Amino acid sequence: MDRFPDFLILGAQKAGTTSLAGWLSAHPRCWIAPEKEVHYFDLGYENGDDWYRSRFQNAPSTSCAGEATPYYLFHPGCAARITAALPEVRLIAILRNPVERAISGYMHAARASMEPLELGAALDAEDSRLAADRALLAREPMAYAENLQWRSYQARGDYAEQLERYLARVPRARLHVIIFEELLSAPERELDALCAFLEVPTIRAPLPRENVGSQAAPYITDSTRTRLQNRFTDQNERLSTLLGRALPW
Repeated sequence: MDRFPDFLILGAQKAGTTSLAGWLSAHPRCWIAPEKEVHYFDLGYENGDDWYRSRFQNAPSTSCAGEATPYYLFHPGCAARITAALPEVRLIAILRNPVERAISGYMHAARASMEPLELGAALDAEDSRLAADRALLAREPMAYAENLQWRSYQARGDYAEQLERYLARVPRARLHVIIFEELLSAPERELDALCAFLEVPTIRAPLPRENVGSQAAPYITDSTRTRLQNRFTDQNERLSTLLGRALPW
């Protein structure tokens, strides 16, 4: 019961976190918590450390143990909670083209019956929805913010802002960033780099494609796509500067 995770997959949502967790769970030196998403530092923090440790009680002592909860990257309270509880933990973020991620996030909410609006209307409503939830969390940090979790299609693509919350608290060497599109195009290279980050042996195993949405995306008008591309121009430049590299989108 005294085991904490060695690494966390923080997110982003709809950016391949489930597939990455599936690949790591097949690694002979890694162990992933059996829950698909533990949701301790975002939605279950009041459960306490003993509850969280119990998620890892079956991890072999020689394994590199972790869990994947893609809300951790975006939830405003998680960076402080994670770094306070797990001062040596290794953090993994996987980022996807924010335009495609926003559309996929919308489809995810629609499939779960959490979004009654059409895409354009949902994008129009996002700022006011999230402002109310952020005000709620400012008053009550443990409150449940439904809009923030389910209807944050554009805001979740503001990756630089989210990474900066963590980098204000941990050394850059403890945060490993993967680009989803590069993981798909060059999986061996990206997974080798991940193994090096986790200090586990490199293995050759296919990357599973898990949690791929089965419902066709809605027709996206050119104006909507341009709107999203313009929305992320400054954030993408900020992210490129933060990572010190060009982005593939």
